[in-house]
Amino acid sequence: MFAWTENYDVQETRRIAREEGLKEGRQKGIQEGKQEGIQEGRQEGIQEGRQEGIQIGEIRGLQKITGIAEKLLKMGMDIAQIIQVTGLSEEQLKKLNAQ
Repeated sequence: MFAWTENYDVQETRRIAREEGLKEGRQKGIQEGKQEGIQEGRQEGIQEGRQEGIQIGEIRGLQKITGIAEKLLKMGMDIAQIIQVTGLSEEQLKKLNAQ
């Protein structure tokens, strides 16, 4: 009977150790998963922010260029020269001139 008790204790100790190991492993996995999720979220946020910043910059740049083109048109500068200076198309300049 003594051998059976020792065997039971060893098995019980192994079972408890296994459960503790699983619990610890799950907790570590959850923590690592959270960290990865946070990092991915940050990266996505940074990328979205960059894209939005680029779009805003492009819009503002186009607004400045069209403003300059309007002034040059009012001053009577040749359309071909304005196209060369601003990079705008003839169609874009005609729309500005019509306003």
